Amino acid sequence: MDNFFLFIFLLLVYLLPMIIAIGNKKRNMVAISLMNILLGWSVICWIISLIWAISKDDKPRPIIVKENKGKNYEQLEKLNDLFEKKIISEQEFETEKRKLLN
Repeated sequence: MDNFFLFIFLLLVYLLPMIIAIGNKKRNMVAISLMNILLGWSVICWIISLIWAISKDDKPRPIIVKENKGKNYEQLEKLNDLFEKKIISEQEFETEKRKLLN
């Protein structure tokens, strides 16, 4: 019976990186688990997978969504009308056009 508890304890220690990765909901938890299960017997890979499981994930990069192109097109038309009617100068027209297109 003591051997059974020792086996369970050693199994939990062996699978510790996988348990931590799943508990922390790591993005790479599948890769960490596979590395831990398949290569964890080499102590170096077990340590690497443990460090990988403990480390923080990179912050997700924000996705920048530009405004609707139709709206920009309408604004460009209005801007062009103002320019053709000589309400705004060519420099103002070019500046505002660059703002809308960027």
